[in-house]
Amino acid sequence: MTFTTGTRPKHRCSSTAEPFVKNITWASGIGPDGRPRLLPGNEPTVEGQRVCPAVAGATNWPSTAFSPVTSFFYLFADESCSIYTKNDEWWQVGKSFYGGGTRRAPGDTPAGAVIKALDIQTGRTAWETQVGGGILGSGLMVTAGGLVSYGDGHGAFVAADATTGRPLWHFNTGERWKAGPMTYTVDGNQYIGMVAGSTILAFGLR
Repeated sequence: MTFTTGTRPKHRCSSTAEPFVKNITWASGIGPDGRPRLLPGNEPTVEGQRVCPAVAGATNWPSTAFSPVTSFFYLFADESCSIYTKNDEWWQVGKSFYGGGTRRAPGDTPAGAVIKALDIQTGRTAWETQVGGGILGSGLMVTAGGLVSYGDGHGAFVAADATTGRPLWHFNTGERWKAGPMTYTVDGNQYIGMVAGSTILAFGLR
């Protein structure tokens, strides 16, 4: 990972085999060779096999963030599961080919996504907080001033304490998020920009 202090980029590497979601059914851990120890009975089938996490579960597209101040790595996580299927179709030139698919597991009512702050020194979860919703279009951004910013699953832009996760301020947009937050300065004033629905929002920091 790369972060900037002043005008100088710095780099820090971190890897851990510590799971950050609880609901994992396809592996029992990581072996000495660095590969997952696969559990039997989790391969996709024609009828469908329930496997956790879901195809968009654990963490996925939304951008993550790292703070050299807290040494925390911030990400969205989802505990939901999917039914994974395969089919007997073969690849053909000029035709779309997927080989299978996924669907939501029946009766699966996940609590929604959470934000987790992982301590990169230990791999353990320092804190987590519910953000609601399923797949989020928002990413995460953390600033040197100790704020982690994101869009939650209900359409609210949230600024939270990066050390504890406690929400400090929010603004309800009523829209779905289309991108993660970003920050910029104009005439020495800092702003946070974000896209909600078809609207570009900018918030000033004081």
